[in-house]
Amino acid sequence: MIKPDEITFLMLMQLRCKVEGQDGGVYPRAIIADSLHLLSEKRACYLLTKWERKGWYKSYVTIDLGHLTADGKTATYEKEWTHQQK
Repeated sequence: MIKPDEITFLMLMQLRCKVEGQDGGVYPRAIIADSLHLLSEKRACYLLTKWERKGWYKSYVTIDLGHLTADGKTATYEKEWTHQQK
């Protein structure tokens, strides 16, 4: 089941996070710190781990220091989300 906080966090990551092979952007750690009113740090790290398994995210030393992959930059939950709403 996909929760609204997961979709919101993915959109924030796509807007602000570093992307593989591109300059600019911030690390997820900064996005998480700015978004603690939306989701906890533990939940955010869980989502990053989930996305890493999907190939959307690549971490460095710790899970919250990494970047989105090209697939992660264009990833969408639209199909899964609309299926859940029925």
